[in-house]
Amino acid sequence: MQGEEKLNLVTFGLTNPKVPVSKKTAFNLKMKNSHFMKITANIVPVICNNLERKPLKALMEPDVALILQSVDLADTLPTKNERSPIGVLIGNDFYLDIILGKKFELSQGLYLMWSQCWFYLLSEN
Repeated sequence: MQGEEKLNLVTFGLTNPKVPVSKKTAFNLKMKNSHFMKITANIVPVICNNLERKPLKALMEPDVALILQSVDLADTLPTKNERSPIGVLIGNDFYLDIILGKKFELSQGLYLMWSQCWFYLLSEN
């Protein structure tokens, strides 16, 4: 898929939207049931600043470590402070098709969320 689209972006603290023009693309997201979900997306140079990831003390607790060994995680767990770029931002139009309602609280404010996809991005091109 190709083409361009005007985006109306209203960010924090602004009342008037910014209206950048963005190229569009499509890709397939591989689901755990081996099906694919087609997603259309806008291409922007930067989604946001890098995500700061820090090791969590709760992950060192024996009960939490045991639970984490029994599940497939979508991402690695940081062992030191690190910064990671954001490659894809999934909006509410797809979020509820991907994230299941099941969650498990590892410690206060730290949850495992079950999802239907592996987050493999397969380009249509």
